[in-house]
Amino acid sequence: MIFRMPTKVIIGENLIEQMIEKLTVLPLGKFKHFVGYTVVLIDKALESVVSSRIKEMNWDIRIISGEPTVKEVDQMISGAYELAPIRIIAIGGGSTIDFAKALSVGWVNKGSIWEYTNLSYREAKPIKYNPVPVIAVPTTSGSGSEVTSGAVLINEELKQKGTIEDDRIFPKIAYLDPALCATMPPELTAITTMDATAHAMEASFSGHKVAMWAGLEALKVMGKCLINVMVDTANLEARAEMCWASMLSGVAIAHGGTTVPHAIAEVIGARYGIPHGEAVSASIVPVLTVTDGCEEASKHLAKLLVNIGLGKPLSEEYPDISVDEVVDTILQYKFRPLERHPVKFTKAQLKDIVKEVVYGWH
Repeated sequence: MIFRMPTKVIIGENLIEQMIEKLTVLPLGKFKHFVGYTVVLIDKALESVVSSRIKEMNWDIRIISGEPTVKEVDQMISGAYELAPIRIIAIGGGSTIDFAKALSVGWVNKGSIWEYTNLSYREAKPIKYNPVPVIAVPTTSGSGSEVTSGAVLINEELKQKGTIEDDRIFPKIAYLDPALCATMPPELTAITTMDATAHAMEASFSGHKVAMWAGLEALKVMGKCLINVMVDTANLEARAEMCWASMLSGVAIAHGGTTVPHAIAEVIGARYGIPHGEAVSASIVPVLTVTDGCEEASKHLAKLLVNIGLGKPLSEEYPDISVDEVVDTILQYKFRPLERHPVKFTKAQLKDIVKEVVYGWH
């Protein structure tokens, strides 16, 4: 058994101020004679509320919107291999943190960033040079990306998602400040929580002791605190618990990986532009319903999804989804997460599951 947790996690309030204070006096090691620069990626939704202290620093601030695409990352790193920053700070949700991890690889390793994604049908190009250090400041409680070695990218040309996997892209430090999550509205709180729930459950299927411990503990905490933060989004005590649970779900997938719900969600998200959290929320119940030992959990989760407003079929908002196309793409590109699931579904069974994901499971 391997246990990996290289990220230093700091939990508390006013952490951006503490981070700035630390970085302004932090020795740069082998870079101490080099006048480097810091890149800060900020989620567009936070542009108007991010700490003014960040804007006062002589840092290169870049605004990020949506899930990272190969095109966006390649454009940002184009011709910049000799101008890499000394660190990248990501302030935002999982997409912003994944963008930072991808940049950390691409800024010092030549070629399209897509070459470094590890796909079921081909191996990734080796990462020759150590990535730029990443500091993660999550502002949602869902992805757990602040403590994982993966970065998910969308290839819009191929309509496919791929993941860069390398222990060197674990963020060096993660600052978990519940106040930064307090601006999330109830709907986003619910969606990101379902992503963390899926991470915790799917990783637990691996049988890895760390994944099972972290996943089950995350589920307990989220079950206790979700309604509290839905009712009172500014409840910092409950938000802190949710930050902890999201981080634990990240620890879980760092050791156990994901399975069928994420395989379905990533295909649907890449091919039809559906946000990841929505796709996962729609996928988890249909999979658990036909997974041995999870039937009861599936019933409770289905009830919870309806109560928090996430029980609608994807087809209501995205009528163009082709079930056959989704199934064929999963079987072609996602067979590794399929193999990690405790039940090995046939094509016909997978098609029935995807039908429920698209058209509803009520």
